Amino acid sequence: MHTLLKSPSAQHLLVWLEAQEYAEALAYCEPFLKRKIRTYLRNFPVHYPHQADFFQEVYIHLLVKTFPSSRFKEACQDEQKFKHYFARTIFNQLNTLLKRERNQQRGMVDWEKAISPFETDGDVSDRATWLEDKAHNHTQESRQLLACLRSRFAQFMGQFQLLFPKIAGKLSLMLKLVARACITATDLKACLPNITDTDIQDIIYTFSIQSNYLEADDVQVFDMIRPYFERYRGENAHAQSLQRWINQQISGDKDKKGILAYMKIKDGEKLWEVQDKRVFTDFLHYHYHQEELNVQTFETEKIEAMSTKKSFWQKIFPAPAEVEMAIVRS
Repeated sequence: MHTLLKSPSAQHLLVWLEAQEYAEALAYCEPFLKRKIRTYLRNFPVHYPHQADFFQEVYIHLLVKTFPSSRFKEACQDEQKFKHYFARTIFNQLNTLLKRERNQQRGMVDWEKAISPFETDGDVSDRATWLEDKAHNHTQESRQLLACLRSRFAQFMGQFQLLFPKIAGKLSLMLKLVARACITATDLKACLPNITDTDIQDIIYTFSIQSNYLEADDVQVFDMIRPYFERYRGENAHAQSLQRWINQQISGDKDKKGILAYMKIKDGEKLWEVQDKRVFTDFLHYHYHQEELNVQTFETEKIEAMSTKKSFWQKIFPAPAEVEMAIVRS
């Protein structure tokens, strides 16, 4: 009966919660919970095979902390409030688990498996040993590989900007949407000429809501941005056609190479390449996240430098505290 459950009912749950029958409440929510986890992990291909592990962690969190809490019972008094609260709780816990997994570098070995080496000399017998050796030292070598891929990707985007300036902004924005990366006003202005500040704020607000962005599949995300493509680019496109366009840019077709064709790295006689679009999507998420961290670090250092830098008049007329310190030292 529960296999067709699209969304749990607050009224049904409240009966079990009041009776403290949390296991029965979770059994009722299980199909919904599994679907939410599956949808979330589609955006993180490295972790997608570990759905059962994530389900177990979220299950325990709901059983021990969420369901017994008074705030959750209060949310169940209102159907809309309950749906928002419950979905947010699930995704917050998944974000916490994913952050923990990445801190533990669990995904590094999976990167070695996902980005496959191909021997040009046909010597396959040494491949297993070579991969096993790399797995023992996966942290440093995986970081080197990711750094090379990021450099190669940045070079491609720079060349694309020079060769195809009219669609470079569109490609950059679409790649960020595919990766579920943070969208900025700069991204929107580069893609959507003459976009108003009001529409920029509306888009950023829409994509800042995790349930709208992380939970949705690609077609749903493209459907959110589609009206603005029509308004500012004059493209009367459906969400499916936008999906076909970005897939073609990534994977290419018989007449044109895609981005993946340029993401190749030679290591002696071995050739490394990203073979799968989902792996590339996870790489994009990592790449844009690192860019965000770099920007934050730059802004912090800039503010610190400005606060410590003295003007001409400050050097001539020091602050009273500085004068007192100079007197004490003398």
